[in-house]
Amino acid sequence: MLKRSAAIYTGGFLFGLVSSALIIAFYPSLYEAFLEFLRRRVETQSRVIENFTLMIIVNNLLAAGIASFGGVGVSKLVNIFNPKAAKNKALLYSLPVGILFVNGEILGLLGALYIEQASRFLSGIFPHGFFEIPAIILSGAIGLGISEESKNFENDFQTDLNNHAKQNLKRFTIVVLLIIIGGMLEGGAL
Repeated sequence: MLKRSAAIYTGGFLFGLVSSALIIAFYPSLYEAFLEFLRRRVETQSRVIENFTLMIIVNNLLAAGIASFGGVGVSKLVNIFNPKAAKNKALLYSLPVGILFVNGEILGLLGALYIEQASRFLSGIFPHGFFEIPAIILSGAIGLGISEESKNFENDFQTDLNNHAKQNLKRFTIVVLLIIIGGMLEGGAL
């Protein structure tokens, strides 16, 4: 699942990079509006969590948690109203795939700014990206793995889904550690 997760993230990155390069070339005001949207999002989050390092960590933990276990949560919610629909594999796959693709895409969107200054872009991403990118890819792999395993659930679907999610909590602790280290580096706490 790690390879599949990395491929989805990379696909998002390439999509973000190419689409942004085209938008910058043909519609620069649209790209500027998107960057302003991102800036305002960070400002809004910083009003809720004033500590920049903590804000980064919380934001990344939310994304990783949704990628890993969001499909399980959505399936449980749908199960309340329609137990048959809760077993839909697309429901389980949608959040890990979406989180992976969008996170890769955002990195590509930002990378397009530095297309002529690759070393500046890389120095801005590392060292925190060295921890955060693998954390997101691993969290996506957890979510994809749970989704894939759900094909084998024969008895009580929701019970089997819960058990498989619980089995992945140890792997998720690695994600948490990577995100904390990356957030501390990005926020300047390390």
